[in-house]
Amino acid sequence: TTDREGGRGTPGLRTATVVAAAASGASVRRALPPLVAGSSVFLLLHLFLGYFLGPAARHVIAAATVPAILVIVALVGAAAVLWIARRGRRAGGEAWAEAACPACLVLGAIGDRERRRDEAKVSTPA
Repeated sequence: TTDREGGRGTPGLRTATVVAAAASGASVRRALPPLVAGSSVFLLLHLFLGYFLGPAARHVIAAATVPAILVIVALVGAAAVLWIARRGRRAGGEAWAEAACPACLVLGAIGDRERRRDEAKVSTPA
């Protein structure tokens, strides 16, 4: 696939065009110039987009920061609830404790604390 066929400018196909050029048996002399030209055009296009649209993009990102953080927190919370609900309360808490990310470790610690609290209620005579 060469730049004339549109492969280098299409997101997701940039890597595939290099692999296809190598797998096709095309010589370096034939494959390299279109790949370099396509990469150059791709990079220059993004450079000019950033130069001309950068201030507007910076404004949009600044205005969307708080809503984006709220959406991310809501999605992580929903994923945690879904994970624990699907795996069962005990298994879900144990799965979080086995993870390595800080948020997962905190959720695992909360699950362990809740499990100990539930076990203490069961073992304490009423």
